[in-house]
Amino acid sequence: MTDLHFLNDFHALIGTPIYYRIKQVDFDGRFALSKVVALRVPQLIETKGTWIIYPNPVRNLPVRLELVDAQGYQGHEISIRIIHPMGEAVSKSGTDLEALQTWMSGVFLRGQRGVYVVEISWGKYREYHKVIAQD
Repeated sequence: MTDLHFLNDFHALIGTPIYYRIKQVDFDGRFALSKVVALRVPQLIETKGTWIIYPNPVRNLPVRLELVDAQGYQGHEISIRIIHPMGEAVSKSGTDLEALQTWMSGVFLRGQRGVYVVEISWGKYREYHKVIAQD
């Protein structure tokens, strides 16, 4: 049996080192500790207004992801994470905007009704959008 103790509050620790160590506990109570490993959470800059998602609400139509502020995007790979109303998340990355839009449309059309959160990340930037899926 392995007991992992992790510190998950990355937002409070952005830019500072985070130290991890794994503690493995056997059935008889004996345990072993791994060596300490340090990592640094990179700072991401949250933006607003670089991207737009429409139509919103979504009703059996393809979803469009459009760049509104070209100065805010430098041709980086785009990562999209869609968080389902029940808390599950799916993600896809790429540079082909059409392929990402097709994937997003499929997620919303196959999913349940409700409010989704879409996280768009590129380079050191990220942006959040709420999208409502309706019948």
